[in-house]
Amino acid sequence: HGIEIDLDDNIYLVDDGPGNFVQKRNNNGDIIFTVGERGKEAPWQGGEMFNRPTDIAIHPKTGELFVSDGYGNSRIHKFDQLGNHVISWGNPGTDPGSFNLPHNICLINDNYLWVCDRENFRVQIFDKEGSFLDQLHFHRPQSIFRGKGNLEGFILLAEAGTGMHTQEGVSNIGNIIRVLDHDGNTIEKIGDSYSGEAKNQFISPHGITSNSKGDIIVAEVSFTAYGSKLDPPREVVSIRRWNFE
Repeated sequence: HGIEIDLDDNIYLVDDGPGNFVQKRNNNGDIIFTVGERGKEAPWQGGEMFNRPTDIAIHPKTGELFVSDGYGNSRIHKFDQLGNHVISWGNPGTDPGSFNLPHNICLINDNYLWVCDRENFRVQIFDKEGSFLDQLHFHRPQSIFRGKGNLEGFILLAEAGTGMHTQEGVSNIGNIIRVLDHDGNTIEKIGDSYSGEAKNQFISPHGITSNSKGDIIVAEVSFTAYGSKLDPPREVVSIRRWNFE
């Protein structure tokens, strides 16, 4: 469900259910360490590691790891560079510091963790020790990434569409990409709800990244959200890429 690469080209994989583990591999695919036990699911919403973890952020200088956990939990777990557990924070709820599906996580300016608290319709901001700092309102924010290249100094945020059939297809309600400054202000928006497979129209932007030039790359759960409901069901576009200038 989540993937990240550190400055040494090691790969970190976040395995949602039924795996329920986080794994570090080198660039050849060899396992360096695993956090969690493959196939062992922690008690639902109990706060232990892991119940359907979703994403990981890596501190570029210290190697510290921050894992959002996730579909079956309401926690952020912090580990040292060797994968040893340091602290965890969060619980189910809507208060500051609580979560309703922490879906994606990003480290900004090496000191601030931005967490997509998706079903609370907000991004929460914490320091590295889990202290709550601020929250910003968005429509089901589900993926976040610190921009590179032309996007250096900006943040990419993907908003999911509405989960209510009465609002499906309504303009300006989710299914967009926002380019944010570090204060959370929207600089640019890409997309506007969806209309099938129309160009620049998102179905469900589930993951987002940018390359070294600043191109925006979006992965969608398009078959689950759209293609599976067609008659007959079929695969639809799942990856899109933009040049942002």
